[in-house]
Amino acid sequence: MALFPTEDVIIRGAISKVPAAEPGQPDPGGSVDGFNYRVTFGNPQLDPFRATAFDISAEWYFAPQSIFSVALFKKNVESFPVTQTRSGTFASTGLPLSVIPASSPAAQQPNSRNGRSTRPSTARAHRSRAWRLPFSRRSASCPGS
Repeated sequence: MALFPTEDVIIRGAISKVPAAEPGQPDPGGSVDGFNYRVTFGNPQLDPFRATAFDISAEWYFAPQSIFSVALFKKNVESFPVTQTRSGTFASTGLPLSVIPASSPAAQQPNSRNGRSTRPSTARAHRSRAWRLPFSRRSASCPGS
């Protein structure tokens, strides 16, 4: 929305709901790399990025090609996908040994070496606020001024 209280002043405001799913999420699958000792889990319960954004600004065009403005932003994030990484042996993942390729080192000795497992999860409740104070003025020394 924009209001024009005078010829050279504009006040803008917006409120928006922001839902966005990560590409490939939620993914119930996963993968096992028995040679590099890595396990990747999927998460079919993963929530998408959700937020409410509030924006307001006031702009003053005090001369040709010149502006002074003030803008305020606030974003309330309700949920966003994050990746959790853990170290541990394959046995500590809780997965059956049958999912490891039989020829891999992890299948032969599932407790022999620490590996890495990653799993997407949903983080909650983050708030951010910011402001901006731009100023721009046409210079008399610029060509065409």
